[in-house]
Amino acid sequence: MPSLLLAALTASASVPVVPPKNAKKSSVKKKKSSALSSQQTSNYNPFKFMVPATPPAYSSTLPASFSPPAAVFPPTDATTRSFFDRGSLRSAKTSRSNRSLSSVFRSALAASASVPVVPPPLPPRKLTPGALQDFAAADYTNGHSTLNKSSSQNLISRGLASFTSTTVQRCLVCRSRPGSREYTITCCLVCFEKFCEDGPTDLRKCNVCHCLPKLQGQQQCGQTCAETAKVACLVCKFRPRNGKHDLCGLTCKRVAMRLAPFILEVPHDHTIFDKVERHFKEAWKTSSHSPFSIPVITKIFKIIENEDFQRPYELYRFVKFRKRVDVADPGGAFGQGIYTSSASGKAYDFCKEDGALLLSKVVLGRVKQVNDWYDVTSCPPGYDSVVFDHKNGTRNETILYSDDAIRPVFLIIFQ
Repeated sequence: MPSLLLAALTASASVPVVPPKNAKKSSVKKKKSSALSSQQTSNYNPFKFMVPATPPAYSSTLPASFSPPAAVFPPTDATTRSFFDRGSLRSAKTSRSNRSLSSVFRSALAASASVPVVPPPLPPRKLTPGALQDFAAADYTNGHSTLNKSSSQNLISRGLASFTSTTVQRCLVCRSRPGSREYTITCCLVCFEKFCEDGPTDLRKCNVCHCLPKLQGQQQCGQTCAETAKVACLVCKFRPRNGKHDLCGLTCKRVAMRLAPFILEVPHDHTIFDKVERHFKEAWKTSSHSPFSIPVITKIFKIIENEDFQRPYELYRFVKFRKRVDVADPGGAFGQGIYTSSASGKAYDFCKEDGALLLSKVVLGRVKQVNDWYDVTSCPPGYDSVVFDHKNGTRNETILYSDDAIRPVFLIIFQ
């Protein structure tokens, strides 16, 4: 048996032993890891990264000559000590650096004790254009307010004077809720009607945007708001008028009808004032006055009528319903009637220098033309009015025989 084993061992000595595929790599890794672990073990210091459980003793006693400035610290030792002791020292090395840092702090504070602490000036406030909203958009450089025609379909009657602001404006009446999308400067219809009745409470601010203060000698805060005021609604005074109408839409009309009858003063820089003044000057066709004697118009008022007063005029306009004359002149050359004229010079002859005129809309109906005084003394049968073209129309007169045929629109006051 021993001879057989010896022979088998002898035979296997000449056969190469093939190790497994991963045997060589694992042995290499094992050698490297053993070498690394031995190196770490040789250089390892268990006390190198340890933080002492109890910080080293540190004395923060300040010298007797030190006095911190009152603007920085109150003159109490406890406060001063807490400042230098703030943040516990975490190692002997950091305690050494903190000692040197605290000495630098002491010398710096002692040197600055006599220097007043002046805060740096704040940068000037500047509003930059933000995202255009339905009720607010910002443009500080152009005078703050701009017209927003793109979103006018969602608002009342063709437009809104929108303003640039970084914050939502509060309701100008209740001051408790932000302005709504529909009424802009107020939160609801109730506050909006109250605002139209009473007007703005802060007269120092622009009468269009009601956000920025007025410029000196003006009613607006800038050029953009001034341009908006020229075409603004006569009731709310901040939204543009709806086409040829004097108001901006149904909401302002509803407010005006509830307050009617009353008059609204038209601003001098408004387009309506320019239109009425231009119409008065163009209608100054008279031979007894020169064009240079045209009186100066000081004030113009818009006359707001309620529906009860306007309904008979509309009925007469379309149905020609005849009614007795109550406000007619009984001593006229053409009988009892309402005497009007399309020539402003002729109408001005009947008022004094400091008097007033009514610019009215009339329904003539079927007109009877006359050529001389007293041709007719009453309304001819089958006719609705009489027109006398005196002196080729420069002194013309139109006589109406029904109260429902005329409605005043503007009241003109002269100097």
